[in-house]
Amino acid sequence: MSKHLPPKKNKHEKEPEPSVLNVPLRERKSSRIKNELTELGWKNYVFIALSAILLAAALAVGGESWLGLGLFGAAFAAAAVQVILRAVDELLSIQILEADVLVLLASVLSFALGHYAAAVLIVLTYRVLKLAEGYILSSSRKLSGYFDSFLPQTANLVNDRGRVDEIEPEKIAENDILEVRVGEIFPVDGTIIEGKSTVDASVFIDGMNGISVSEGSYVLSGCTNLSSTVRMRAECIYSSSNAAMISELLEKADKYKPRQEKFAGKLERFYTPAVVLVSLAVALIFPAFGGQWHLWLSRAAAILALSGCSALAISINYAYHCGRVWAAKKGIVFKATRFFEVLADTQTFVFNKTGTLTEGRYSVVDLVPIGMEEQELLAVAAHAEAGSEHPIAKAVCKAYGLHPELGKNVRCEEIPGRGVSSIVSGKHVYVGNAALLAEHSIEVPVPKKGGAAIFVAVNSKCVGYILVADKIREGAFDQLEQLRVQGIKNMVTLTSDVLSVARPLASSLNMDLVRAELNPEGKVSALEYLMATKAERSTLAFVCNGAGDPEALGRADTGISIAALGSPEAYEKGDVLIFSQRLGALSDTMAISRFVRLVGRVNILLCLLAKAVLLIISLTGGLGLTAVVILDFAVALAIYLNSLRVIRFKNDIRRMYR
Repeated sequence: MSKHLPPKKNKHEKEPEPSVLNVPLRERKSSRIKNELTELGWKNYVFIALSAILLAAALAVGGESWLGLGLFGAAFAAAAVQVILRAVDELLSIQILEADVLVLLASVLSFALGHYAAAVLIVLTYRVLKLAEGYILSSSRKLSGYFDSFLPQTANLVNDRGRVDEIEPEKIAENDILEVRVGEIFPVDGTIIEGKSTVDASVFIDGMNGISVSEGSYVLSGCTNLSSTVRMRAECIYSSSNAAMISELLEKADKYKPRQEKFAGKLERFYTPAVVLVSLAVALIFPAFGGQWHLWLSRAAAILALSGCSALAISINYAYHCGRVWAAKKGIVFKATRFFEVLADTQTFVFNKTGTLTEGRYSVVDLVPIGMEEQELLAVAAHAEAGSEHPIAKAVCKAYGLHPELGKNVRCEEIPGRGVSSIVSGKHVYVGNAALLAEHSIEVPVPKKGGAAIFVAVNSKCVGYILVADKIREGAFDQLEQLRVQGIKNMVTLTSDVLSVARPLASSLNMDLVRAELNPEGKVSALEYLMATKAERSTLAFVCNGAGDPEALGRADTGISIAALGSPEAYEKGDVLIFSQRLGALSDTMAISRFVRLVGRVNILLCLLAKAVLLIISLTGGLGLTAVVILDFAVALAIYLNSLRVIRFKNDIRRMYR
């Protein structure tokens, strides 16, 4: 751990929530009250429409006559009847600062003071805003349905007698034989053992459909079978399957709230009691010192009408929820909504090279033996690396034609960031970079050709080296330049390759800094140094392929795993998961993060500014009670409408959200 930084806290740590048993009785009783005002049903529409019609008629007739007064009263009753029922229930539960109670109090006070139109408008606009809230909640539930679209409802188990029984996915055991019919979702991860078909995985990666599978193919749960019935062997239980793990990640994301949402919640808790106290002071203190009772009570009613600000918290929560759904449809999973804010502040991107900036598919380009034939050098290296999972080891084995299964009979010790140490035919063989051989005092020649040199030593003597090359991802330069357009100031590459290999790659991708010849611990140390020296109030994102560098993923402000689909390690370690291998998805991730944060900022500023101005105007009498109510309603409606923009967001790199 770097001496410059304190130990890192768990990024997903959640504040403890009170148990239901520890919640006061009055709060538990209140939580059981059905909120009919937010239901998008005919009853609410009828009451609101009737109240609006009666109000229009009353305004046409005027409040001076008994008819006009009756119409105002009827309009008030039509809008307030359900509010009254809820307010009474809340008062019986000793909840005097609930919105229904305060709205009803402000409305009744206004009516008593002769502000008939304002009295009706207070409760009528409240009903309309509750309907808007209901629409937001309904839309949120519908959007959440996307998170369940890839979850199987049933599974077809082939029993010992060959019959097919329909069971719940949770009852699937490892090695069970399952039948998947056309149009059905693969219930768990498994291997095809009978039949051929095509699979649709577009629910995870846009455009990834029509994938051919046959005997021996590995299929992830959540994908849809398209063309013919197949049978598969379950390789895991349901809770460990790809679809179940992704669904769990999506469900938990809302538990770790962003700063904006926490601020909105705190504001609502403190703002309402403060405004009620101000209203009470205006109603009692000023008249007591000679002020006109009617004037100051009218101003107190106006202030009381401004006591609610629940629209802010609801709109911000909805904006972040829409952002999560938008990202999920693009194959991007935010494990916590707070990472929208963290990523929006990012100015530095750090990339692991292999498999991230490059394709991760090495190929042998040259053999340089010392004291032996080329094929003998390749054979020694292949047998020594047969037990390794590293991409370079696989490339060497492939070049020699050695099957990976043979590696099980070889004593092989992987040395992270260096290579392998193996016993082959009784001989001690090192295969790795120059640093590995230098650690064991083995002299190595200087390669005369370009490429990553993999040195081979037998019984403490270098017998040659193998040159391998990895291809840069197609379109990587353009996709990384999109991040530059979006305001990313620093791009860094970390790699275990030698500097002579890493520098040309970094230069071709316009990287600002490259650190080479790093083992996993060296990458973490380099990352910590970059975090310690980053700009104030900025954050750093680390990007790697899958869970290639788990410690670095966990150490960065935001750990981004690309090509993460089907990788349990990436699901556990990454903060943002990108299922595709497309680097351009990073631009989408940055764009939606900054747009969601922008929407939240606009809502907060609009709410604070509007409330402050309207409170001052109400206190000084700059506007009438009716105008104050209408303006407050317009601001709340604008906040809701602003949040609705998120689900219709389109990433255009020419637009910058900072």
